[in-house]
Amino acid sequence: MPQDITNKDVQALSSPDQITSFFLNLGYDIDAHTLSSVGALGIRGDSSHAVKHVERIARLDDGYSIEVYLFQLNARSVTMTAKKEISRAFRDRSGDYLLVLTTDYKQLDFMLVERSNAEAGMLQKEVVGMQPPIHRVGGAYPRFLTVNRSNPGDVALRVLRLFSYTRGQSVFDYSERLRNAYDVAYWSEEYFNNRALFSGYYLKERLPEEREEWRKPDNKLLPEDLDDLDEKERDSRLKPYFDGTLTFLYRLLFLLYAESRNLLPVRETDTYYQRSLEKLKQDIKEKAGVSEADAPGKIRSAYKDTTSTALYDGLQVVFRAVDKGDKDLNVPIYNGGLFMTEPHELDMSAEAEAARFLLVHKMGATTTLIRPSYSTSNA
Repeated sequence: MPQDITNKDVQALSSPDQITSFFLNLGYDIDAHTLSSVGALGIRGDSSHAVKHVERIARLDDGYSIEVYLFQLNARSVTMTAKKEISRAFRDRSGDYLLVLTTDYKQLDFMLVERSNAEAGMLQKEVVGMQPPIHRVGGAYPRFLTVNRSNPGDVALRVLRLFSYTRGQSVFDYSERLRNAYDVAYWSEEYFNNRALFSGYYLKERLPEEREEWRKPDNKLLPEDLDDLDEKERDSRLKPYFDGTLTFLYRLLFLLYAESRNLLPVRETDTYYQRSLEKLKQDIKEKAGVSEADAPGKIRSAYKDTTSTALYDGLQVVFRAVDKGDKDLNVPIYNGGLFMTEPHELDMSAEAEAARFLLVHKMGATTTLIRPSYSTSNA
């Protein structure tokens, strides 16, 4: 189970010993902890004079390796020039490197030195453990996660939770997950709640057309007099449905992305996979069959009860796991507002209102299910 990183954990990162302990708790080996120097690492340029202290604090190695270095700089802040010059010192070294840069421990930059050329993508997990060890090759470029120690914020905590390493896991697989963790910052709450993205289309076109998709327990549908209302009143009446629909769509987008990048444990066939969106897609694809012409009829036959909410209820289990974390499914806490499933009764935020809507209203199985792809791909 990934480590549940809290504000308190990050606020404690005020010294080399605290940062070393942080990586120990994440599952790293700290026995190889050793002091280093800019000369030993081959750091050149002005940054070589700016480095006050450097040490290797942790590593993982099963034939493929990840090493963690801590740099403390003399400058007032960690500049982009310093980041680039320090990262260049690692470009010709085998393995991967996670660097923690700081000046006074008020701000911490977690910098992943990532290999970038096409040859890197040719390395498959099956080669891990072969002798001699095979490493990614090619140029390296830095990726950053800047953390305010006193107030790290939800996005930073979300990314740092994905730094957790589970004993026995392939280090190569973990390195891929570490790379993908940096993408999580782009899937922040602010992005997901950009309601302008689909407003015109969904509010005024698709939502009125698909009004019978949304049901309350008493089967009360959307107001039937929408066409008789002026635009302002109509939009006001539809807004809860729009906000709920958009939140639901963004949740699906996140799951599609996270599962495709292994940010969620979709490979664990006996646990998370059984609840995953990936399995739901495959189940629908199997029911649709191989003939595109016959697929709509087969889907209608498989989902005869259009008022059944079994599919929706299954997704709610995954939504709740992402919101709260789930040890049984090996899912860390993401939270961030998008997956809110237990809104407090006093919370009147847009996220809470959308969460209440999705708890009260349920989408039934209908013939408007997305048709499966009939390309040669298995995706």
